[in-house]
Formats: sequence, C-alpha cells, structure tokens
Amino acid sequence: MSNDSKREQYFLYNTLSILLKAVEKTRTTVDLRNEATIVGIIENADAYMNIVMKDCVFTDPRGDSFKYDMFFVQARNIRSVHVPMNVKTDKIEILPATTVCSISNNRYGFACINPAKSDMDAFKFTDYDCIGFDLDNTLLRYNVTNLVCMEYEMLARFLVETRGYNGSLLKPLTDDDLDFMQKGLLLDLERGNVLRMSPDGVIRRACHGTYLLNMDQIKEIYPEQRSEATDIFCRDVMATWNGPLSEKVRSLLDYFDIATSLAFARIVDALDEEHGSPLDRYNIWPDILAGLFYMFSREHFESSKGIFGHIKRNPEKYLRKCNSNTISWLKETKKKSATFLLTGSNADYVNFTASYALGEDWRSLFDIVVCFAKKPGFFINNRSFFDVVNNNETDTVSQDLKRGEMYSQGNWNELLEFLARITGKTDQQCLYVGDNLIQDIYVPNTFAHCDTLAVIEEQMSEGMLHHALTHPDEKILNSKLWGSYFCLKDSTINVDSLWGHIIKKHAKLCIPDISLVTQKPLEEPIPCFDKDGKLYRGYYPAIPLTIKRQLNRLGRSEWEVRDQKKKHTFKTKYAQQRQREGLAAVEKILENRNTTKDETTKNEDKLDS
Repeated sequence: MSNDSKREQYFLYNTLSILLKAVEKTRTTVDLRNEATIVGIIENADAYMNIVMKDCVFTDPRGDSFKYDMFFVQARNIRSVHVPMNVKTDKIEILPATTVCSISNNRYGFACINPAKSDMDAFKFTDYDCIGFDLDNTLLRYNVTNLVCMEYEMLARFLVETRGYNGSLLKPLTDDDLDFMQKGLLLDLERGNVLRMSPDGVIRRACHGTYLLNMDQIKEIYPEQRSEATDIFCRDVMATWNGPLSEKVRSLLDYFDIATSLAFARIVDALDEEHGSPLDRYNIWPDILAGLFYMFSREHFESSKGIFGHIKRNPEKYLRKCNSNTISWLKETKKKSATFLLTGSNADYVNFTASYALGEDWRSLFDIVVCFAKKPGFFINNRSFFDVVNNNETDTVSQDLKRGEMYSQGNWNELLEFLARITGKTDQQCLYVGDNLIQDIYVPNTFAHCDTLAVIEEQMSEGMLHHALTHPDEKILNSKLWGSYFCLKDSTINVDSLWGHIIKKHAKLCIPDISLVTQKPLEEPIPCFDKDGKLYRGYYPAIPLTIKRQLNRLGRSEWEVRDQKKKHTFKTKYAQQRQREGLAAVEKILENRNTTKDETTKNEDKLDS
C-alpha cells in the first residue's frame, strides 16, 4: 500500500472516529449487517469504531424487539450509524441526515460518510412543509370496547324508549354481538342487509339482519352480486355521502358509528319476527339517524348529555393518554414544519379530551387548531371560519387566520393560505394524519391533493408479520364473521377489501398507532405505498398477518412483501451469538474506564497533598 493510500485511510478512520465520538450520549439508530437494528444512547465509541449502547431496544431480523440496559456492538457488525441532525462537532462538517456506513471488502473493512438521499419510494416527515393531525382515534386513542358498548346501549335505549322499537334491542351484548360489529361495513337500508364489498363493487359477504346469507341467497337478492347503489359507492365513495343515495346505503367508518350495524340488524330481526317473514322494504334509518344526532349533538357537552356526559364523568374509562415520547415528537415536528390540528369535534369537547390526552398545554403543540371542521366538506367546500371564545363558536372570522388561535368550521383553501404565510412557501407539501378512510384519507388526497397517513388500529389487532404487538380491544376490532378489515378471505381474484384498496391507493403509510412512528427520527425514511397502489410495503411497522396469509393461500408471489421479509438464517443466528458474546465485553470496557477514572482521581489527590 502506498504512503498516500495509508494517509487517506488514516484520515478516513480518524474522521469517522471523531464523528462517532460526537454521537456519544446521543440517542440514535445503528443498523447491523444481519438486518437487525438497535435504537439507544451511544455510551462510548472507541477508536476502532466499536460501540457501547445503553437504554436500548434491539430488533432482530424477524422484527422481534428486546430491551437491554447495555449493549456492545462490534465495528465489523455495523452497517451504518445514523447521525441525528442536531449533532455538531468542530472537527469536521456534518451534513444533515448523515450516516456512518461500514462497507466490507474481503479481509479489510472500509468506511464512508454518506448524506441521506431522497427516495421517491420512501416517506419522511421532513419532506413536508405542513403536517396536520386529526384528534379522535389518531392522537387521542379510545378504549374502543368500553366506547362501543356505551354507544350501543345509548342508541338502543333511544330507539326503544322514544321510537317504540322492540325491547330485545336492550339485551346485553354477547361475544357474537361484538363479533358482528366491524368498521367499514355497508348498510343496505331498504333491504335490511349488512354488506361486505370488494373494490370492484362485488358483494362478497352479506347478512340479512344478523343472519349470514349464503352465496345463492346473495345472488338471489343481488344479481351478479351487485346493486346499482353499491356500484356507485365503490366507484366514488362520496356519491352516497348526501342526497338520494344516502337514503339507500350507508357506510360505517369509525368507532363512533360501528354500533349502528348491530342496532340496525337487531331491528330487522325483530320486524321479520313480528311479520313472520322479511319485509319488502325497511324504513329504519331515519330513526337510527335521529338517535345518532341525539348522541353526538355538540350542544350536549355542556349539559353532560349523550356520549359526552359519560366521557366527562369517567374519562379514564373511555380515553387513553398519549405517551410522553409522542408529545415530545409533536414538539420536535413543530420546529421543522407548520403543524395544525383539524378535527370534527366541537371546541369544548376538543379542549376536554386533548387536555386529558396531551396535557393542559396541548394547544402549544400546533400552530393553529380547527374544530367542528365538518369533514369531508372541509376539503371540498368554502364554508366560513368562525372565531372560538371560551370554547364557544361566535362570529364569522373577519380577518386573516392567526397563529396560535382556535377556530371552528372553515375550509381547506383558507387554511392553506394561512400555512403559506407562516412557512413562506406557496408551493407547499402537506400531510394529513387521520383514521377515517373517507374523511381523512380519500377526500384530502383526491380533492385537496394532500398526502395522507392512515391510522388503522386493526393493523395491530389482526397481528403483524414478525411482530408480537397486541391490541387490548382486539375482541371488538376483529371479526370471525366478516374476516379481515384489509382483505377478503372469500376472494380468489382480488385480495384487497374495499378499505384495503383505499389505504394502498390514497395513503402513503398505514400505521396502527401514532406512537410507532414517533419512535423514529423525523428525517428517517420509511418504505411507503407506491402511486399505483399495488405494493404492500406502506404498512408500517409490518404488513398485517391476514394479508400475508391470504397472499400465501392464493399463491401470490412474495415480491409484494419483499421489503418486509426477513429470514432467521444461520448467519443471523451466528451474528446474534456474537452479540451475546459482545455483551460480556461491555463490563470489561466500563470497568477499564472506571479504573482509569479512579487512578486519575488518586493522582490528583496526591498532587493536592
């Protein structure tokens, strides 16, 4: 090797050592050669680029995670070390989102510093000038079991006591009743049927009342398993939002209305029993709609009626608090992008629930708050903004929207103008994060040309590939009767359900819980769905097990989940064994450091004496 080559290599290794020393005492991510990762605080990095980490989480190639107080990483096992954007050193210049990469070459290891490159197939929060969040079932999570049971009981009582329906509606809910309810079902209001659709408009599964129909019965009611109203709905989910078609079919989109399916079905059962046979036409929906209006009337928060009264009296029974990491992440996000809260809930309820979940200082997390937004119309129409004083809607806003304020109703175009003023950019990249696949995902993406991120709790309740995360409300979120929320087990052609199709087509990512992305640095790229909606890699942290099983059953190729497939090979096992052996070296390194400190202290004491 020439002297110049030796000199270059010496400079390179010293540069990398300086950079790694700059990362000490900093929480970051280390990627290993065996496709494992470690997230934690770098306690010590030596001149050979060996690293000691503490308070860390090791994720193996299968996706299983383990917590360690201390972890030793040998340099030869490191693929790259992510350098946080706030790290500085006076020795070398650090570019934003730098990684220290180790590259194997025969016997010798070489290293380089690589600035992260933009990837069109990857999602990064730092790519967006403006980031908006829904509140309910997004930042604010509910105890879904308690919430839905309370909603059903209230709706059933309203229908029996004020509309005269059969008292059988008040029967206690059984496990079968919980299994009947699922987000995303479609009600055929005139025929008394509950439907499950595929993206092409085919009715794949149906119940008349609570009774499951076989395929012959479905085809007898719906020739070729289709109807005009459901075809229109599948072509354009907004077509049935208002107008005549809204009196024929109704979609149940979130945890505030899924109890409607059981109430509707039980009424159909009761009417059929009373008449001795199914009716030619059912007229149940106006009464159910009146019950929903009563339950969710925004005037009821102050008087503690409807669901708001239950939640006000016992918030810990229905609401889940945000963890501190998510709140810190929101603060960090606001430093890099304009942030806004956009919710359909009224201001008084928003203040109550956000204070409980995010803390009393919750408004400081956002540049602007918009309540009672009346989505999806917010993204399409030009409704005026209203001022909010003491959590009450007052007069129409007469001036420009102001930073730090809370408003009611409004429209996307004016909000966009406000965001342009505070960012100084007219051509802004905007992201909206929400749970409702029509209001928060389909419409913002289709009409407002805004990127979206879907928060779908069923992704966790149905299980994820190589992950052991579970959901406390899986009994009510999962359904043996209807199958997976994301895919159709009856189908031999199209694996996606209607909602699985919308997720892949109109969202960049699908996550089960906002806290799972708040654990990653904002600038770290995440594989996302492609524009064609064909790949499954946008499910983060992993694809639902139900989709994986369906792909296997249909004999589909594994390329569709290739980004998330990880093998537990001999090489992986050997690397993990080396990791365990390396842990023993941690104590030795720390012991040597402590010994050095003790000797230094003794020498200083001698000098003082």
